[in-house]
Amino acid sequence: GAGGFLGLGVVKGIIDGAPDVENINITPVGEATKIYDSDGKVIDTLITDGSNRVPVALSKIPLNLQNAFIAIEDERFRTHNGVDIKGIFRAAYQTVFEGDLQGASTLTQQLLKNNVFEDGGFEDSKGALVRRKVQEIYLALKLEENLSKDIILENYLNTINLGNVSNKT
Repeated sequence: GAGGFLGLGVVKGIIDGAPDVENINITPVGEATKIYDSDGKVIDTLITDGSNRVPVALSKIPLNLQNAFIAIEDERFRTHNGVDIKGIFRAAYQTVFEGDLQGASTLTQQLLKNNVFEDGGFEDSKGALVRRKVQEIYLALKLEENLSKDIILENYLNTINLGNVSNKT
């Protein structure tokens, strides 16, 4: 009835307020600055707070590492369209019936949360969280229409924290 139409109106309003998929940047920020000598050899790396990343092409990331993240974080990554409906139902079931809070975000949604939404995961209200999740789902679907799984996976793996490795010897 009327409640359903109101709900659809709210969702449409939230989606209309989402960033334009054409203008979002999923590329990780915070790369380290490299200093080269006249021969093109790296002589130093300047690492400041939040700027310690060195981008790595997907072809240089071991396949076992790629597959491990897919298996742990989003087992249907290669087959879903940005949103994992089975994962959402599984997480809802486990949360409601087993009391075990589960996430259902795909790698694509996590990439958006980390690189597009400034407060991703740290919203100050349930309303802000719902707003972000709806926009995240919408953008994940749109992003997967425009980008390959490999581009999404490469950016995801270059975004997440894989530890603190010093470049100094």
